Amino acid sequence: FLNLNKNNVENIKFKGRGCAISLASTSILTEFIKGKSLNEIKEMSSEDLFNLIGVQISPSRIRCALLGFSALKLGVNNYLNGK
Repeated sequence: FLNLNKNNVENIKFKGRGCAISLASTSILTEFIKGKSLNEIKEMSSEDLFNLIGVQISPSRIRCALLGFSALKLGVNNYLNGK
């Protein structure tokens, strides 16, 4: 859930269930994007997220770590494209 102020993230929360990696990476992501513009979020890469997490993610858990990031990017892109 995003609260926006002139296309800047004023507040963000998520509700989800999943493994520790998916929840932790999404939590880290939500803290990082507070105050960021939607365009800044749109430009973020998965590599940016892995740098934020700060630990090596095994290949079998990459999808877990990217779950919240993928949902965020989809939502931001849909919002910016008027969907």
